[in-house]
Amino acid sequence: MNRPQSPDIYHQVRLAAANHRASHVSLQSMELRCHQNTVDEYQAEVLEHLLHIESSALPNLSLIQQQPEMNLKMRPLLLDFLMDVVNKLSLSKSTFPLTVNLIDRYCSTRIVKKSHYQLLGLTALWVACKNLDSKQKIPSLDDLCKMCCNCYQKRLFLEMEKHLLKSLDWNVSYPTFDAFIDLYITCAMPDLAGSKFHLNDIKVVSVYICELVQFYPNTYFNYLASQASLAAFLTAILILRLPVNVAQVLNRINSHHSTILAFTQYQSLFQQLLKILKCPPPSLKSKYFNESSRFIGLMRLLIAFTNENTEPVTPKNSSSVRPSHNGRLPPTPVSSNISPRAPVKHDFVMAQGPVHSPYLPSPNLPSPNVSPQQYEHAFFRPPTVSDVDVSRESSTLSLNSRKRSHQLLVEENVDSVSEDTLKRTRSTRPVFFIS
Repeated sequence: MNRPQSPDIYHQVRLAAANHRASHVSLQSMELRCHQNTVDEYQAEVLEHLLHIESSALPNLSLIQQQPEMNLKMRPLLLDFLMDVVNKLSLSKSTFPLTVNLIDRYCSTRIVKKSHYQLLGLTALWVACKNLDSKQKIPSLDDLCKMCCNCYQKRLFLEMEKHLLKSLDWNVSYPTFDAFIDLYITCAMPDLAGSKFHLNDIKVVSVYICELVQFYPNTYFNYLASQASLAAFLTAILILRLPVNVAQVLNRINSHHSTILAFTQYQSLFQQLLKILKCPPPSLKSKYFNESSRFIGLMRLLIAFTNENTEPVTPKNSSSVRPSHNGRLPPTPVSSNISPRAPVKHDFVMAQGPVHSPYLPSPNLPSPNVSPQQYEHAFFRPPTVSDVDVSRESSTLSLNSRKRSHQLLVEENVDSVSEDTLKRTRSTRPVFFIS
């Protein structure tokens, strides 16, 4: 009997077994409990291994900031786009943090052009899907081209994948937030004995906080994934108002290993989390804060907790702004270009120094409320030789003579110009021209 020459001859057998397990919920729960009982005794070793991998796969913020065409302001835009892709493809919770880690590590190693930033993000997502998701959920090259509106060809994704793996020495393993959260829940199980029905809610809120932290570089790069996951886990307990001593849980987790997160560090990180909990990007807002979402109840608890622990914003005193005498704002200074093409308005020309207006800052200390153009026009105008207090008629004559003198000066034969005209030109010509 000739068997088909296929490396996956038992594919149909595995599909039949998976469909059988999916139809029996009790069988799935039994397998999950058996797996949990087998792995529980190795929790300490697993956590130590994850901490070791984490230390060897960290991005370098200083090198990322040295990118010539990239900056950290572009990073949240790309992550928001990738989070939308993860939500539409229903990928696992580990795919997005691994994608972010691959992007940051590559930016720490290679120079990335602005036009290739989206290509890098989609390629990193593609590599993360191949490592963590099932085969049915991995997007094809055609799908990747559609996601970027056919801005990149298929061969560019293949070349970027090779270059990404080669730049990272084929080391794409990185402990994600959800892996640490699962370990922390298991370690804190004695303290959470009375809250077993809330374990899934704790994980959902913790994962949301960790996903949100990745959009804020000031918090994400200052703490390890293990520290951010532990802070999110403790904050989730406080948000759900469970009868659990957070300090005792933190001491229990730190006692099993070297101190992962000190209590003072958690207090500092907790204050930063309070500032960003209510500021999700559009992708997370559509996923968690949608009225039809199954997480909307947990998000309402999160908002209520944040409002209770956040200090109210002090309103600005509008009386500190000094109004003008006529009840209107001061006029914006116009351009002081003294080219013959742009007439000079002597109402704003200052020949004897700047005029100190109550609405403008002093020359030595510029105010951030005044635009650079307004500041420049107020204090740094080129002086002119003509008098300031001339009438409008004399200024018009001066302007006309300035135009005529400029035309005479650009002519090749200057000898034909009369001596009176040259004298009038020298008396009315400004110090320099702006062509």
